[in-house]
Amino acid sequence: MASLTLRLGSRAKKDGTYPVVARISHRCTNAIICTNVHVMQENFDPLNLHRPISRKEYMAEHKNQILSDIVRKFDEVVFDLQRSETVVLSELTANDIRTYVVGEKKAAKKEPVKRTANSSDFMRFFLTYAGERKTENARRHYIYIYRVLTRYMEHIGCSCIHFEDIDYQWLVDFRKWIRSEISDVTRFKAESYIRAAYREAERRKLCSRADDPFLDFKIEQVPVSEEIDYARIEDIRDFVKHDFSKYGMPNFEMVRDLVVLCWGLCGANLIDIFNMPKPKDGEFIFVRSKMQTRSGRSVHIRIEPEVQRILDKYEGKELAFRFAEDHQSWQSWQNSINKTLRRMHKRAGTRVIFSQLRRSWATYAAMAGWSDRVIDKSMGHTDSSVLGRHYAQYDWSKTAECNRAMIDLLMKQ
Repeated sequence: MASLTLRLGSRAKKDGTYPVVARISHRCTNAIICTNVHVMQENFDPLNLHRPISRKEYMAEHKNQILSDIVRKFDEVVFDLQRSETVVLSELTANDIRTYVVGEKKAAKKEPVKRTANSSDFMRFFLTYAGERKTENARRHYIYIYRVLTRYMEHIGCSCIHFEDIDYQWLVDFRKWIRSEISDVTRFKAESYIRAAYREAERRKLCSRADDPFLDFKIEQVPVSEEIDYARIEDIRDFVKHDFSKYGMPNFEMVRDLVVLCWGLCGANLIDIFNMPKPKDGEFIFVRSKMQTRSGRSVHIRIEPEVQRILDKYEGKELAFRFAEDHQSWQSWQNSINKTLRRMHKRAGTRVIFSQLRRSWATYAAMAGWSDRVIDKSMGHTDSSVLGRHYAQYDWSKTAECNRAMIDLLMKQ
């Protein structure tokens, strides 16, 4: 299978920037596409295909868009070649594929026909729909499911999936395969994305509502444990109070501070801490990353003294914290933290993970008698009632009181 990677050239320009090249590999052959993009070496992450250049780079968004367009074009070309009747992908070299990507050739396709509900190409539409998603993170998830569907095509021995192929039985067979080969979490995501793309195709008159298999096929939720997996406050307290400075590892202290910071921001997720804007009038005002495409409302969290000390220690130039300036991407920062956290567990003898911290904060706030609405608003959840969504303004001082109580619980001697 043809693959594409992004890497830096070996020779730097006088200004210290390196050229970014796209390398195509196929059947033990390689070919290079010159992108005309130059970046500083420290601002480039080759593992992030769709956003390899960090925000510290000059004109980062423009450069990322150029590279993202090349990656998307490569995916489209490979897909066209897989379904071509006149060209056999397995007989091509990497340089042959390069000529299609840069536009020197057009991938041979079937003779143009008038598309109807029974002949429309679902995979091509799914790829188009993926590129139309609002955020880079959403586009990356859709492309991942597109590749999962490609694997399933290889499994069942077909070269294309048409809208009429996707019926109730097709979805049942796909569900069995993905559960056995990948995971139930990916199954839920794939079925949801397929339904979203199918329904959008209906609105664009590419397929008929009467043929919609999701009228009968119900997407099953991923089973959740009856017990909430949260960390005991005693374990979190022991971890925070452990003397990590004796190990001479500066990252240990930073991760310990992040645990306190996460708790002091009402159980905020790491990605929200990474992208946290500068505080205003003594409080953080932000929209959770997860809610930005859903018209999520801002969360207001008062900065307590424990949080202020950490803010002063890790203050950034553009964002509240400097973590985005010290790392090329959110993913690389998260991987670094998780790796450090595993080493700290062995030394402290106490296991604390960030996904548990959020659930722990909510659990102990509920145990302390705070209302569901106060906890939901403090954690950035959407209001579950008509009153909260449309009529009653929320009093953020209640969040400040609740959060202060939770910090006092953690710091209790």
